[in-house]
Amino acid sequence: LGPILSLTLGGGPETELGSALSAGCRGGHMEPDSAASKSGQGDGAAIPSLFRKDRLRLQCVGLVCLAFSISSRVSVFDHLGALTARASAPFPLDSFGLPIFDDVGLPFEPPSWAVYAALAAFVLAACRESLRFPRLAAHATTVEAVRTLLLLAGDLLLVPIFLLLGPEVPDVRFLDTERNKRLVAQCPSLAGFKQSAWLRNSNLAFLVLMLFDAGAEKYRKFVRRELLPTPDGGVVALDWWEDRPDMDKSTKILFIGSTFTGDTLATPTRRVCQHFSALGWRVAVMVKRGCGRSMPNDQPGVCRDPKCFATTSAKPWCLAGPDDFELAVDHVANKFPGVPICGVGLSTGGGQLRGYLNKFGEKSKIAAGVIVDAAPTWREALESLDRRLPLITKALVLACRDSFLISGDGPPAPDAGGEEAGKLPAGETEVTALPGGLVSFVCDEMAPKNGFPRTPAGVLDYFAHVQPPTSARCAVPCLELMTFDDQLIEAGQVEVLQEYHKLSPNVITAATKQGTHVVRWDGLRPRCWVSRVSSEFLESALEAVRAEGAQAQESEK
Repeated sequence: LGPILSLTLGGGPETELGSALSAGCRGGHMEPDSAASKSGQGDGAAIPSLFRKDRLRLQCVGLVCLAFSISSRVSVFDHLGALTARASAPFPLDSFGLPIFDDVGLPFEPPSWAVYAALAAFVLAACRESLRFPRLAAHATTVEAVRTLLLLAGDLLLVPIFLLLGPEVPDVRFLDTERNKRLVAQCPSLAGFKQSAWLRNSNLAFLVLMLFDAGAEKYRKFVRRELLPTPDGGVVALDWWEDRPDMDKSTKILFIGSTFTGDTLATPTRRVCQHFSALGWRVAVMVKRGCGRSMPNDQPGVCRDPKCFATTSAKPWCLAGPDDFELAVDHVANKFPGVPICGVGLSTGGGQLRGYLNKFGEKSKIAAGVIVDAAPTWREALESLDRRLPLITKALVLACRDSFLISGDGPPAPDAGGEEAGKLPAGETEVTALPGGLVSFVCDEMAPKNGFPRTPAGVLDYFAHVQPPTSARCAVPCLELMTFDDQLIEAGQVEVLQEYHKLSPNVITAATKQGTHVVRWDGLRPRCWVSRVSSEFLESALEAVRAEGAQAQESEK
């Protein structure tokens, strides 16, 4: 059944099912080359035989389907035989129906063959859309909206098939060094990712994520918030996750950079906190100025109520936020001297962690890091998001506006310096802004309140200011996780991130075809694959750093 579906629906290297079936027969593996390591890269051209011993599950499915067909009063083969016998008729399908309805005596006329044909066409189109790679991540036009619905239907129809398929092998890449080989070997979860079959659709996964967020209030009791004042009068929140009595015995600290406007109780962040705390880590989450839905980080002196309107000159949060991030890391390091600190950055927090690691290099106070779904460029990412997913964009803008309502207005934006000064530099193009979208919010609110002129040139300067660095100066072990089904980050940007391992021998990249933004639901009962991979990598990285440090000391002696 698997090979037949794969061939019928366009199977082979260009579809996920064809690749998955081929990879299942070959067995995934990771092998570095002289320049880089690329795992899971097979030819993908051969469709595996249904009669191999390792395809026992597909054989069982085929036998069950065959048994249903033969035991039914009107089997598929009966219809095929009838059509063949009447092939000379002008319209051989005019009486195609189910004669079984005649015996039942239904009070309505059974649908005509055209209905069955339309239903079959819908099912085939839905399944084909579900098996495309890369998958659709847009709903801006009517055609894209229809394809999005077909994608959802196809993902649901193929749940039984994907339940039977084995895990995909992430595409793990790294420069060929002994430490990188050892780190990957000590991360068994990197060998396979089994996306929850019923949450394979990104939109459905986001819906489940929101349902989990709705029940997050019961975890508030585990969060102890510490407020860190900033030099300009703002406040950065540091949330300490404390769900066990023996926190003082922790010998390792995890520092988490939170999502776009999220806080500790957001499901992706909370799952990481719970996982690492259960392993004995002390966990701290940095919440940006004004951010947080369940536990907003209100800024001092700010009141947006018309009866007591008040604001401050402190800046609101920024896409890069290097000063606030450094302030929080320094506070943790000073509070627990000598205790190793590792970092996990989720989405926007991942970009900020990447900026910190590459800014400080060998002087970084974070010993190892995991960056999850952080886009390579803010401008390209936001323009793409506005263009492809306007509904999601406007939902994110609402979250941004809420965070800015409880933040300061920043110092007055500098004067543009006249009409000539506000013009774009030669060779530069003006940013593309969707009315009410994220780019418009950056142009109208975020850039001016962070000290940039409200001009086309000022907006370009702001995007250049918040541009995340590459991994060229990263001097500590770092794992970059990404997925081609991210939705918020286009497949082309994911391919750019995959090449970051070439810029530093300390960087390993791992890309999956399935999963969605900052979420990898794993197994029949959804579990956080990101948390498991992160803990394995960081534990191994700390062990490698300690071993290298001890070896260096012996060499000095």
